[in-house]
Amino acid sequence: MPECKVQGVEENAMPTQNELESYPNLIVILPESLAGNTSLAHRIYWMAEQESRNVLYFTLAEDQQHLLQISRRLATMKALTSNPKTRTRSKIVPKNDAMRILPQIFQDGDRIVCPPELTVKTGFLRQTPIITYLQEELHLAVVPIPGFYKPLKVQTQHWLQVLVFWAVCLLLMGLFTFLEVEIDQQIHGALRSILFYSSIGLEFGALLTWNHIYPI
Repeated sequence: MPECKVQGVEENAMPTQNELESYPNLIVILPESLAGNTSLAHRIYWMAEQESRNVLYFTLAEDQQHLLQISRRLATMKALTSNPKTRTRSKIVPKNDAMRILPQIFQDGDRIVCPPELTVKTGFLRQTPIITYLQEELHLAVVPIPGFYKPLKVQTQHWLQVLVFWAVCLLLMGLFTFLEVEIDQQIHGALRSILFYSSIGLEFGALLTWNHIYPI
């Protein structure tokens, strides 16, 4: 009896490294406030799975001092999005340079997704939705992902953070000023100078520490 060989198709076989490299990208444009958003990461994971795409989180940094914080938060999103069939990367760029850098990394077959509420500066006191800019100026198709970015809420939180930051700074300066006045009035001689200048040093140290703990 002749031997029959059945050829099975491994639908769930893992792609090779070369195959992964050839996958088109899902370029996710993020404001820095959405870095670390787990709900969005799950949504991107589903989109990448459906379309067999790699993921690039293209994050717009408002302030260069926030780069380390953004990188840490993006690590969470990358972990949630990655799997053996999807390669996930991130790129953090200054927001003002984003529209210049994006066309340099975009390749044929890539797909861009972006919150429709996200804007870019296009003139003096003029903001244009990034989706509109990409479609009209760069002729790139963009898939909107609404519901994640709430600019009014982000701006309110930012101003509250600024208020708390300066309130604590003023409190620290007030306490140390009171201490320095007391030293100047109550202590005499060389000890007064030592304590006075030591309190000034402690004041600067406290302010620097607070700035490190609670950057704005």
